[in-house]
Amino acid sequence: MAKKRLVKKTDKKRTLVMFSGGIDSTAALWHVLHNPDQYGEVMVHHIHIKNLEARWRAEAMAIKQILEYMKKHVDHPFSYTESTIALPHFGKKFIYDVEIISFISGYMTSRDDSITKVVIAATATDFELGVTESVMRAKRVHNAFHPEEEDHSARIKEYPQKDLFKHEVYKTIPEDLAILTWSCRTPHYADGKPIECGRCKTCKKETSTIKRKKAPGKRSYL
Repeated sequence: MAKKRLVKKTDKKRTLVMFSGGIDSTAALWHVLHNPDQYGEVMVHHIHIKNLEARWRAEAMAIKQILEYMKKHVDHPFSYTESTIALPHFGKKFIYDVEIISFISGYMTSRDDSITKVVIAATATDFELGVTESVMRAKRVHNAFHPEEEDHSARIKEYPQKDLFKHEVYKTIPEDLAILTWSCRTPHYADGKPIECGRCKTCKKETSTIKRKKAPGKRSYL
């Protein structure tokens, strides 16, 4: 006889924000915290994804500064949790972020039924790419934790920036907050400090649409 799935029962309603420390997720969190009536209690979760890109250390530095900024400049409180996943790679192939995020979101929502929304920082640029194999795998991964529902992922996930392109997302947060974010996928490190590569797809996307105060390839945490 199969064991009944244990779910934490509570009357509280909360929103889970999947947070990477990049510009999109930072803007998504800023939006959520400034709309407490819509989102209620806020839980922020970051995943340290350890793979061959080695950007997890740079993201860890970024999120520390971003969350400190949020606590100082936003009245609405939030809680923070994190997880760490170390992954093998096969040449240059490894599991996509969207699949890992969906694994965690499926797990957390299956254990805590007070989570009524999961905010994902996908923009109009991302939606223009359409539904890829990794996106479909991610949906199946999330829904595997909710076999009692046909498509729990579609019902619970919200994309507040789905109609905004990257340059529009930048305009939704203060400039001094935007500069704290980290987007480079393949940074290199000097004396333990991360520096943007200036060549990966996220670096190219940023420098092609946004005029940054610091030159591409030179940004680092001092």
